[in-house]
Amino acid sequence: MVSFQLKYDWDLLKVNPRACYHVQDWGARFRFSGNPHVKPEMVESPIKGGKDLASLRKLSPTEGVLGDHLRAIRMIFNQVGQETFVVMTLFTPLSIAGDLVGSVESLKRYMNESPEAVHEALSVITETFSSFAPLCLKAGASGIFYATTHWATRTNLTEKEYEVFGKPYDLKLLAAFQDAPLNILHVCKSENMLGILSDYPVAAFSWTATDPANPTLAEGKELTGKCVMGGIDHETTLQENSREDLSSELERSVRETSGSHWIAAPGCAVSSHTPEENLRHVRGAITGFSSGRAIS
Repeated sequence: MVSFQLKYDWDLLKVNPRACYHVQDWGARFRFSGNPHVKPEMVESPIKGGKDLASLRKLSPTEGVLGDHLRAIRMIFNQVGQETFVVMTLFTPLSIAGDLVGSVESLKRYMNESPEAVHEALSVITETFSSFAPLCLKAGASGIFYATTHWATRTNLTEKEYEVFGKPYDLKLLAAFQDAPLNILHVCKSENMLGILSDYPVAAFSWTATDPANPTLAEGKELTGKCVMGGIDHETTLQENSREDLSSELERSVRETSGSHWIAAPGCAVSSHTPEENLRHVRGAITGFSSGRAIS
C-alpha cells in the first residue's frame, strides 16, 4: 500500500486490510490460495446455526488480527500519513455477520428464522468495532471507508429490511468515528440503497455511479448534500478501455458535479490487474484539471 501511494501520490490512501480480518478473531478459519488475486476461502464458520449468533462475545480490539491491523495502520501512517489522508476499511455489522455465517443466503435465512439472535450478534459486532474505532484514529487513520458490501442493495434486501437489520447498527458504529475528518460511506453493488442512507453522518459518499441502476453523481450530490466520490467504471473503463474513454468519464463527472465536492475515484476497488498506464493517465488528468487545464 505504501508503494502504491508513493508511486502515484493519491490524495487519500484506503487501507486494504486482509480480506477476512473482521471475522478471524471470532474463530472463522480460511484457506489461503497463495494467489494474491484470489480471495481466501472460508473452511470453517464459528456459526453452525442461527442460535449460535446469540453466543457471540465482544472481542478485544488490541489483540489478535484486529491488533495486527492497528499496527499496520501505524506503519502506513508513519510513512505516508503526514501529507495523505489514511482511511481504514471497515465493513458494516450486517456485512460482518454475513461473512461470519459464510454466505448471504445463510444470514437471510437466520434473519427470518432467528431474528433476535441476529440482532444480538449485530449488537456485539457493533460494540467490538466501536471500540476498535478510536484506536484506528489514534494509530493515524483520518477516518474510515465504511462499506456495505452485499447488503445495501435491493437485489438482496428490501429497504424495510435494511432499516431494521442494517441502519441502526451503522449509525451506532459511525458515532464512534464522529470526530474523524474523513469518513466515507461506500454503498456497494447495483440497485443500491443510497437514498435511505443519504442522511448518514459522513463526509463523502462513494458508489458505482456509472451503473445505470444506481444514482448518477449529480443525483447523489443532490440527494446527500455532501461530497461524492466516484465516476470511473472500475470493471471496464479503468481496466480495459482507452485513455480517451477514461478522459470522457472524467469529463462527464466534472459536468455532473461542476467540479466541486467531488473526489475522482473508481466505483469500487481497483483491480490489481489494472494497467499502470491507465492509473497514471487518471492521475495526470486530475492533476491537470485541478491546475485549470482541460482533461485529456
